[in-house]
Amino acid sequence: MNTTDTASSSGPKAVSTVGEWTPEWDAMGDLIVRRSLRVQPGERVVYMADPYLYPRLLDAVREAVLDVGGIEQATILNWTPRLGRCRDEVGGNPDPEAASRERYAHLELLNTADVFIWLPNDFHRPSITSMESEWILGRWRGRGSHFHWHTFMDKTEDPAVITQLERIYQRAILDLDYAAMAERQRRLVNVIRGRTLRVMTPEGTDVSFVLPADGWYCCNDGDASRDKALRAVSARDREEELPCGGVRTIPADNRVNGVISFRKVPAWNGFGLDIDTFGAHLDLVFQDGRIVELTFFLDTETLFPLFGLPLQI
Repeated sequence: MNTTDTASSSGPKAVSTVGEWTPEWDAMGDLIVRRSLRVQPGERVVYMADPYLYPRLLDAVREAVLDVGGIEQATILNWTPRLGRCRDEVGGNPDPEAASRERYAHLELLNTADVFIWLPNDFHRPSITSMESEWILGRWRGRGSHFHWHTFMDKTEDPAVITQLERIYQRAILDLDYAAMAERQRRLVNVIRGRTLRVMTPEGTDVSFVLPADGWYCCNDGDASRDKALRAVSARDREEELPCGGVRTIPADNRVNGVISFRKVPAWNGFGLDIDTFGAHLDLVFQDGRIVELTFFLDTETLFPLFGLPLQI
């Protein structure tokens, strides 16, 4: 058994390779730095990283940055389980004034840098201060890369499953035809721009919305170069996620109508309306871009209706 990248006894449990297969960390580090971010000599880099989680990836990225002449400005460390106990449920400082001071201190740090590289963290514990990076990106004019390589150990300990998932992630990063995908994204945007779209699902969702002809469209095509960042109109345009592929836009704010139905608790709840509060059976009714009715059920086994709640927002 050849198992590498295992955390030390003082850090969190994390195993990124199983059996005889090892992810191609050097190739992925090279892709992040040279192909995606295209770091230039003299550019200053700030990392967000967990030294216990995939240390060979961290080394590969650092080596690539140094090879191209980049400057390592600083590293923001993720919270270990021990340090996470000092934070709130989303990794923030429980003291609001201290949390604000931390945010502005990190913004000042990023203002001294050109590039931000967000390496894997454990989404299943508060290993980072959630949304702080989003807050910073909205105020900072540099560019960033968010590398997703989720930890699976608390979801399954089956080595075969973990290996299969990691092979999928690696193929999505290293084997993708980035130019072809970018062209498909551009064609998609041209098709949907200015159109009315209708989305229906077997679970009951039936919602229509208008995508403005002059609206914002973001193609997550893996290009985090300085040239692309200079054309950004949103923080989202200055941070690329890897693996990539998403196309983002915002519908006209008064042209959303219909119902969005949830029949299970979502894997990612996001921020704002905490829909977990309402359980696994929830309907959101939209009229002219506003939620006008919210209906949820007390028990998903019996589908006993608690009540339909008119909600003006």
